[in-house]
Amino acid sequence: MQNLQMLITHLLQPIRDELGPIRVTSGYRSPKLNRAIGGSRKSQHCKGQALDLQFWQDGKMVNKKIYDFIINSDLKFDQMINEFDFSWIHLSYNHKSNRNIILEAYKDIDTHQILILFNEVDWPTYCRPYCEVSF
Repeated sequence: MQNLQMLITHLLQPIRDELGPIRVTSGYRSPKLNRAIGGSRKSQHCKGQALDLQFWQDGKMVNKKIYDFIINSDLKFDQMINEFDFSWIHLSYNHKSNRNIILEAYKDIDTHQILILFNEVDWPTYCRPYCEVSF
């Protein structure tokens, strides 16, 4: 519960203050639910440290506004993932060690694997411009 409270206080509420109402499409998940939906074994959702968010404005989903706000703010976060071309934004907060990592997830059309691209700003020099990791 403490992790969720910190996530809301330090990330969700500042986003809401700036943009308005935010739709939370996924928050805390039990390990059983996480397995059932094919979530990562290391999912921060199971620790209450992550939310999947959407922002709707004038009947249109404009999740890039969440992404842009976070990038241009001084807010600390652990991970922000642009999931499948802004279908939703995964945002996590770890009060012990926020890494401010920005990632992109997409599905490879040939292999159907989900791949993660590490943003060049936030990944070590040897891995630039992008490294791909499949789960």
